[in-house]
Amino acid sequence: MNKGLISEWHNVSKFPISDDIATKRSKALEEILTHGEISFWVDIVKYFLDLNADEKNITHFIKTFQTNEDTFPRLKIEKVIKALSAMALTAKIQEALMEINGEIKTTKQSEEENKESAEDEYSSNCEIANIISNALINATFLKQIKVETKIPLVQLAIDFLNKYSSEDRSIKLDDHETAIIEIEQRIAEEEEAENITAEENLSIIRAARAILKSNNIQREELNILWWLFGEYSEIGGGYFVNIDKKAMSIIAARELHDLSQFTSELPASKHLLRKILSLSEPEQSGSTAFSLKECIETLDTEMRKKIIGNYGDSVDELTPCMNALLKSGENGGLKNLKMNINEKLDLGVLASQFYKELTFLSAI
Repeated sequence: MNKGLISEWHNVSKFPISDDIATKRSKALEEILTHGEISFWVDIVKYFLDLNADEKNITHFIKTFQTNEDTFPRLKIEKVIKALSAMALTAKIQEALMEINGEIKTTKQSEEENKESAEDEYSSNCEIANIISNALINATFLKQIKVETKIPLVQLAIDFLNKYSSEDRSIKLDDHETAIIEIEQRIAEEEEAENITAEENLSIIRAARAILKSNNIQREELNILWWLFGEYSEIGGGYFVNIDKKAMSIIAARELHDLSQFTSELPASKHLLRKILSLSEPEQSGSTAFSLKECIETLDTEMRKKIIGNYGDSVDELTPCMNALLKSGENGGLKNLKMNINEKLDLGVLASQFYKELTFLSAI
């Protein structure tokens, strides 16, 4: 971690620190950034947003700083830890953005020695940054939670999501094809060709992974196109034109999610959802804005169960619309929500939000 950046983040958080402490906290943050457990990072997000988090993960987070810094405060540390959690989340997203931009850093091994581990870290870091970013943005929907930090956390989360949705679905097959051709040529040219080397085996594995990913991209596109052309909803049990737009705003989100092959958002998801809404039953009033409560009330109990699916145990404040859908089955459940479920919103916005939350749930 950049020590100067750590000092700057402390200053804007109104916790100025000395150069020596900046060095120690930089080291602690570097250690925290190596964590690859999704649950750990989800709990850091929850702690930062003042939501219930696993005490074990938060204790581990705090002890990492206490271990590296003898003078780290032991009492009344909630505000300091909240600021440090914002820094850790920002640094994790920042690290993933650097990797997407081709700035992967290898400090323990040379680039050649660490190619495979670098690729694994790339996936892990980006997947975690995707989860962090989605959690932060989802939690603020309908002003359920206000993110209070002067660190550029929210903007970085938005920037990351915009880049990652396309990056996650891109693959350069030409590079892998070239590597395979070179291996084939070597074997053909050498009369007594040696066995395939470890590096060549690695190239073949990477090529196979690339082909599988390419197939997933094409499968996703094909399945979604057939769904659009067919204009039929399995959850709704009918053609789009016969399903209420308000209901379709939630149903379409679930069905698009089910057709996705990745745990990141489709780059064109909001356009696809708007297209489906335009094909659904016309609203007699001509209105295009409805409340979350109105949309949920158009779904019968069976439809609600299908949309929640196996995500019931994971739904909470980080997925506010899905949480409202889940709570709607309880007596007075909607009254205890922290957001205004009666606020009128464009149906496309609501559909996109449900889709974002379902994508997040599939990732955790």
